[in-house]
Amino acid sequence: MTYTKKEVINIGKSVVKHELEQAMRLYSSISTSFVDAATSLLQCKGKVIISGVGKSGHIGKKIAATLASTGTPSFFVHPTEALHGDLGMIGEADVVIMISNSGSSNELQTMRTLIEVQKITTIVITSNLDSPLARKCDIKLDISTSEEACPLGLAPTSSTTNTLLLGDALALTIMTMRKFDQNDFALSHPAGALGSRLITRIVHLIEDKHQQAFCSPDTELQDAITIMCQTGLGLITIIDNSKHVLGVFTDGDLRRAFAKGCYHKTKMSLLVQRGPLVISSSRLCTEALALMHRHGVTAIPAVDNNSCFTGVINQHTIHRAGIC
Repeated sequence: MTYTKKEVINIGKSVVKHELEQAMRLYSSISTSFVDAATSLLQCKGKVIISGVGKSGHIGKKIAATLASTGTPSFFVHPTEALHGDLGMIGEADVVIMISNSGSSNELQTMRTLIEVQKITTIVITSNLDSPLARKCDIKLDISTSEEACPLGLAPTSSTTNTLLLGDALALTIMTMRKFDQNDFALSHPAGALGSRLITRIVHLIEDKHQQAFCSPDTELQDAITIMCQTGLGLITIIDNSKHVLGVFTDGDLRRAFAKGCYHKTKMSLLVQRGPLVISSSRLCTEALALMHRHGVTAIPAVDNNSCFTGVINQHTIHRAGIC
């Protein structure tokens, strides 16, 4: 059978619509059991262990990863592996979340029986609150799916979507309750573009050429031009004998100086832009970029805690580090 483009689009839309309808069932079902689960995970002194079979296992791995990256130590244990030795990974201080749409997974039921003797708190995520597994677990979370989006009603679709949504809701609720902030997030995401944005500070990018982009008020214009050519940052900083910033001189200032017919031996004290923007070298590079964009400049001097010049930071240096 051949389908038209419109028919294919309509099939796709009907699947999305069905899953959204099932997600709204989940939205309406969030209740005190969710509070119990969030509180239990927040107060957990050990690790949060997620376990599930098949598609539930795949979703469980994602939930474990989300919990771990938002401040709740967590990892996934496959129930079959648990029954062949990995139960040793689970301790009395842990909380175990079991995911089973039907609530009748034999592996999870066996696993639940074995950890019961340790009095470990167990949470079940299921669509059947009267299932054998749900009856044995301490806290029951209903994913509230009445049917799958699959036209055969067989492939886990709406149930896995709602499980994922419920896992995200738990992780981000606990994250909020824990007051987990951007700095905490950066510690678990140090690599890649995200990590660079969150942890890279100006001081991390300051190299020799950034440190050399300065001159004194008595420096002559021709010598200042040499420094600007050597550093190539679009700006040099004029500092006093104590390394305090007196002002800046930019590529634009150089053009304007020549347009006015300034002599090449003119002292920088006569050309300096006083009262420039400066930023602490301990600030994040993203903050430097925001300051530059706000004021329409491409480079600014960085200073230390004593307001002494440490270097010039510019947009190109920050972008080259993968931060935008």
